[in-house]
Amino acid sequence: MVSGIPPPDLVALTVTSADIVTHFVDADSLLGGGVGVPEAAGRRVAGAPPALLSENGGVEAYDLDVDQLLGASYDASEPVRLPNWVETDDVPELSDGSSSGGYASDGGGGNTDGEEDEGGDGAAMDDEASSIDAGDDAQRNPGFQRPGDGRTRGSGLNVRESMQDIFVILLCRQMEAALALRTARDSASEQLLDTCIASVRALRLRYKRITDSVLATKAWTLRRSGSVGAVFKFKNKGARDNQARDSNLAVEVFLSDDDSPLVCCSRGEENCLEDGCAQRDVILRALDELTAATGMDVPGVLALLSEDLRVSALNQGIAVLYGPNICVVRREGGSWPFAVVRRKPRDGVWMCHACAQGPGTCTHAYAAKEADGNEQSEASDDDDLINNLGRGRQPRRSNTVYSTSPRPLVPSARSLAGHADVVRASVTGDTIILPAPSTCKSCGFERSGRYAVFSRFGVVEFGQGAVATRVQSWWCARCREFCVTDGLEQGLVMCSQFTAYTEFFLFECTINLCRNASSLTATYDLRSAFHELMREHAYPLTLTKLRSLPLFRFAALLYIYLVLDELPLAVSTCAVCTRADGSLQFICFDGLQVGFKVRYQTPFTTISVKLCPINRASIQALLVSDTAVGRALGSVLSSATSRHETAAGPIKTVTAMRGHMIALAVLAGDVEVAGQATNLAGETPHAENASRSRGWDPIVDGGVHESLLLFFRELFRGGRAARKLARTILNAPDTLLAKVPAVLMDRVKAVDGAGDADAGTDTESSADGSSSDGGRGGGSDDQPVRPARRRHLAAYSRVVADPILADAGGVAGEERRGDALLRPLPNIVATAGSAERLVDFARAVVIDPVVVWAPAGDWTAVGVVVEALRAEPFSRAGLQAAVRHVAVKELRLLHGAVVTLYPSLCTQPRVRVVLLNVLLAMCVTDRRYQDFVDKHAAAEIPRDERGNLVMATREQMAAAPAGAMFHPKEFEAAYPECGSTWEKFSAAYGERAMTMLDYLVSGQWAPSFPPVRALPDFLAVQSSTEDHPECSHIMGTANRFTGGTFAASCTCTHPKTIGVVVLQGSESQRMPIEFVVQRMPRFPDRIFYDFACACLKMALCRLPYIALFLAMLVDRFHWLKNHIWCSKAMNPDSYKSMDAQNTSASEERNAASRRLQNFLRLVKQRNFILFTVYQQAVGNVIAMHRDAKDKRGSTVTDDWPLWYRKNFVDNAATSMDADATSEEDADGNDAAGEADADGGATMGEEVADGGATMGEEVADGAATMGEDVVDGAATMREDVADGADATREEVTDGAVATGEEELENEADAADATGDAVGSASDAGNLDA
Repeated sequence: MVSGIPPPDLVALTVTSADIVTHFVDADSLLGGGVGVPEAAGRRVAGAPPALLSENGGVEAYDLDVDQLLGASYDASEPVRLPNWVETDDVPELSDGSSSGGYASDGGGGNTDGEEDEGGDGAAMDDEASSIDAGDDAQRNPGFQRPGDGRTRGSGLNVRESMQDIFVILLCRQMEAALALRTARDSASEQLLDTCIASVRALRLRYKRITDSVLATKAWTLRRSGSVGAVFKFKNKGARDNQARDSNLAVEVFLSDDDSPLVCCSRGEENCLEDGCAQRDVILRALDELTAATGMDVPGVLALLSEDLRVSALNQGIAVLYGPNICVVRREGGSWPFAVVRRKPRDGVWMCHACAQGPGTCTHAYAAKEADGNEQSEASDDDDLINNLGRGRQPRRSNTVYSTSPRPLVPSARSLAGHADVVRASVTGDTIILPAPSTCKSCGFERSGRYAVFSRFGVVEFGQGAVATRVQSWWCARCREFCVTDGLEQGLVMCSQFTAYTEFFLFECTINLCRNASSLTATYDLRSAFHELMREHAYPLTLTKLRSLPLFRFAALLYIYLVLDELPLAVSTCAVCTRADGSLQFICFDGLQVGFKVRYQTPFTTISVKLCPINRASIQALLVSDTAVGRALGSVLSSATSRHETAAGPIKTVTAMRGHMIALAVLAGDVEVAGQATNLAGETPHAENASRSRGWDPIVDGGVHESLLLFFRELFRGGRAARKLARTILNAPDTLLAKVPAVLMDRVKAVDGAGDADAGTDTESSADGSSSDGGRGGGSDDQPVRPARRRHLAAYSRVVADPILADAGGVAGEERRGDALLRPLPNIVATAGSAERLVDFARAVVIDPVVVWAPAGDWTAVGVVVEALRAEPFSRAGLQAAVRHVAVKELRLLHGAVVTLYPSLCTQPRVRVVLLNVLLAMCVTDRRYQDFVDKHAAAEIPRDERGNLVMATREQMAAAPAGAMFHPKEFEAAYPECGSTWEKFSAAYGERAMTMLDYLVSGQWAPSFPPVRALPDFLAVQSSTEDHPECSHIMGTANRFTGGTFAASCTCTHPKTIGVVVLQGSESQRMPIEFVVQRMPRFPDRIFYDFACACLKMALCRLPYIALFLAMLVDRFHWLKNHIWCSKAMNPDSYKSMDAQNTSASEERNAASRRLQNFLRLVKQRNFILFTVYQQAVGNVIAMHRDAKDKRGSTVTDDWPLWYRKNFVDNAATSMDADATSEEDADGNDAAGEADADGGATMGEEVADGGATMGEEVADGAATMGEDVVDGAATMREDVADGADATREEVTDGAVATGEEELENEADAADATGDAVGSASDAGNLDA
């Protein structure tokens, strides 16, 4: 055809004018309706485009029909029949030329021979033309003749209409997860549990048309909001639809007081409790379906669904994200439990459904915005692989593959051999073959022949490179998971179905992290750089690229998790410090606040009992009940010698002013009013009640014991100390001075203007003196004898076996004694050193509670001295025996006071009476404290009909509601020191107790000391201000980086960490009490803590038993640093038995952790726990190795990794294999799937340092009390014998065995794919 001339079929009219030929083209033919399309009775073919041009007979032109163009007469009642390739989505291939067979029918212009392409549009039009009724002569309108079938928009799920079905599915998923957390104790329980799970799954299959992928963005359970219910998203945009119904709705179901189900929703216009919820019928019908399937009643179903709720989200104002654009905020409860907030997709503004007048500025919108900005929100945790470890929330179907079998802290010999195989493969270029397991590690399903094994290529990385692997796997039809080798046999840690790391390489990286503070990012960067530099020279056949940093970080975290899961109990205790019953005599505590940010924290699971405080109980244990008076006296009870004229700190309160005035009265005596001695006493004694009309008397208003007045006035010269108090009072503001009575102010001014009343030097002899023979001579003990000079105190020094009386200190000592602020009277013969001991004793008596004189409740020392002083007749030999008594020498403060006063006690009966009264006052005050506690308990604890106190049992405490509060006496009776065991605790709390063993869930790691009591909750009610500590330790304020750990350790030469508690805020003085009470079956004798003075005060008003029978001391490091107001009674050097104790052991252990603070501050909470606990475990192993080397006769020469592997890894593995082999010989057949014992596990007893038994596990296959619960993780170990299912046994460390050859007996002969690491040359697939 000539170019430029249209085909003849298209030309309707040809006109020649002025030698110009004009062709008029038929519109129908041009647009496809006239070429190759037959007509029926002159009509248009159905579906042909409209005739856009209409002929105008008047002129030679064509006008455009507007109605036809705009579609006014376009009939869309019958659609055009589309080509087959449009309906079947089978698009024909187009050639590169201008003519295309697929488009040849469109006008025929592309087909030069005039033939239509078979199957093109022409055939479709022929079919359509032939289908038109030939007898119908009516003109059809152009366009679509009928509506098409269309398609469903989106998923096609109408959430509002399918609300009941969706809620059934959500309940089934939550019920199955709750049942999966339960552990059957016998075969009947296991069968019942399996039946219930199968029924729930069958109910879910009834609604299989609604897939989980569809519901992922349309409905969620309210488990993370702490309720049983669901969130429904009905539409994507807008707050309401055209019927004023909410686009998003949260529905909650709960039980009423009569156990009937109630339903409340988030819709603000509905008063659900009063009028009933509009969604009640839908929700209850769904709940009835679940109860019918499980055979349970509604309360039972709701109770089971409530076990896995996030209880911390029940607080008002807590916002939880559901998907990227929905947030549920907890409200005040009742008819409106939640407020649903949605995010506008375009600008990201959060809009609240519940607040119509201010949807973008209400508190709910701000809470949603804050939750959205939290990088560790609940919404972001779903994408984190490590989140599922130990959490029990695995997805229903997951292709994520990683190792689950525990690993030893130091790789075994088999793991090292596997690492060597990988290194050799990198040299030879071979491919490592990882065979598929014969059984599914998740559900135990055994693969049969009809489940094919397929392989894919992967990578195994080691320190200097990576090699290719062929990973064999199969798909489990029961649990719908990939079954890939765990890597334990090959010494690998699987991170995915494609990637693995050698165990030895991860051991190197993690040890370098916790010992040298080298972060994982720095390790990865250096390794990548060195690999790129040395690959061609060292391992030229390794892969060129390494896997990503996130995968390497996940591998390291997974390895740490697996190591901690199988850690022997010997690593978490101390063989040197442990007593015969497994308890510790001394424990040291310390906090380390360098951890994660507060906003990244998630609440931990704990079992606690709220205890009501015993207000003002701590002052009942003081000889000076008014702490302001004790503080004022303590400011002058010092051996300081520098510038006594200088006033102390300024007085700022009326309480402090009264305290200084009463302290001045103690030292300076009474005032005279109308010829009578008085101090203007108030009406009520201070120790009995805090009266508003208080006076200024030391005994009545200051709570000073009468014996102390005589003690200070008859043994000390108080002129300098009284003058310092007077100057401090006069420096107070005038407003405070105006509140002091005039007569008392006159006394203050008189004391200040009297000058130094203690000026002058002592005479060579004392007033009463003593015999020069040190009290050993004859004669009556009470007969006055010739005065003795101070230099003759050396004789007394030999009698009491203490050099302090013989050491006068020369000229410097005499000057120091003469310049002291508080000195004994001239009749009390003392040297400078002995006088300081007497002042230290006086300060401890005034400031600290009397329980410090009876460590662990033992009043033997005080009793021995009392008996010697009150003996009739008095005997010097008896007093000498008391001074030499072991209990008296243990309390160095008491011993020092008695030694100082020994010359005077032997010769002056009045001094004996004064000291005796003070010691008896201690005993009386201790009884007063106990009576006060008993009286408070009698007033608070309920009584029965007969008037007897009804003490709550531990079972009643376990079943009590969350807000129930108990008296400390009830707690002590329910959880006595003797008889509290893990078995009794778990029997009372059930599965809640088992969760406490998971350190990721509870935030506490102490495997050797499982919980034996509920945690005493001291935050229930604010205590009295009089019970607050005096010393300041910068505690109680949570700042940006207060997240950290609180560690407990032993006190030997090489201390070990026995427990780690993750802080959720600032450190508190209650934490040592909580740890000891919760985890120690037998309390230690003493604990060391840097804030022990405040810890003791808290125990006095919170747990009296702990205060009476547990001694608390400050460690030496902090005692010298920041303890001002407590006395030397809190100093460990004041007790003889503490000389060899390492009181700063926890400080030493935390010093290593502080090196990690640079990257620990910014990691997530669970990663922080893994890093911290792993570091402490490694430090414990190194300390154990040092103990083994220091042991007498030790032959240990290996470094700690090899020593640990020989004693706790390979020996244990060989012992396991020997037991398995003997069992196989007895049965006559092989045991299928014998579990690896690699990792330090044994079947018998724990052995530390070559044979020291640390404890014995429960026999007969029972689970041990130290068993770690890891929710959601696959079963760590199975022992299969005689073809039966395995019974999981708890294993511990250290049983001695020999040999490694029998490891090969674990091969499964039935496994078609093999069970050993094989290598095959596959160079052609290395690139894959």
